[in-house]
Amino acid sequence: MYLLIGSVFLGGSVFISSFISNFYGFVVVFGIVFGTTIGCTYMPPFANAYKYFPRNKGMVSGIVSSGFGFGAFVMSFISLAVINPDGDNAAALGFHDKTFPKEVADNLPKML
Repeated sequence: MYLLIGSVFLGGSVFISSFISNFYGFVVVFGIVFGTTIGCTYMPPFANAYKYFPRNKGMVSGIVSSGFGFGAFVMSFISLAVINPDGDNAAALGFHDKTFPKEVADNLPKML
């Protein structure tokens, strides 16, 4: 039940944050709500794995945590392809002055 509630808040926070144009609102919704719910939804797979494999807790915790990390690894490439489809380097896009160029800023809501 906790996982279901956490997943609804997790998906909702990502969906709502794609429509927010205010930086502080984005930080609150995506940073705090998404961060809290990802923390809440991280532990139930471990608890279930420990119940089903009580003698192999180390192995199943490694498999579950590596699956979580592998998902982030794969999504980083997908996010990069959506935000920067032309493959421009960061200096050419204007990241040296710590501002988001229009090309990247326009693609960010599509990624979320």
